[in-house]
Amino acid sequence: MIADKSPWDPQAWVHYTPDNSGLPDKIVNSIFVDPKSGSAYIGTESGLAIFRGAFSEIRSELSLVTAGPNPFLVDGQRIFTIKNLVPKSTVKILTINGRLIRELNQDNGYVIGSRAEWDGRDAGNRRVASGIYLFIVYNEEGLTRSGKISVVRP
Repeated sequence: MIADKSPWDPQAWVHYTPDNSGLPDKIVNSIFVDPKSGSAYIGTESGLAIFRGAFSEIRSELSLVTAGPNPFLVDGQRIFTIKNLVPKSTVKILTINGRLIRELNQDNGYVIGSRAEWDGRDAGNRRVASGIYLFIVYNEEGLTRSGKISVVRP
């Protein structure tokens, strides 16, 4: 279930099977979602699976926004995650001078539920250079939050 959507919305459900995920079995006996971390613990007939994703609860304010890892090593394998977003959040990644590097939102798939994920690439899909970057989170109601990202590119 995608956290910011209604359970009656057919687009709100994400289907995981052993074929398209790391689930050890198709028979699921239990699910526990840790609302703080957003991790889903799924007990199957063949063992436990842990999904780290957008399962954390949607917040009503941005005071609990956290982001990391910081420093962020841009090596093509790591993701910078911004957690505890409010509904319909947009995140802008900017240079220290204020130049827009990348916009993350639900429409482009980089914001899912209460999380935004940035791969360290600009709008042209190129890895950004080492340096200090800013992120700004905002939504339609005018809530905002910002922070710094220290990017290291090997």
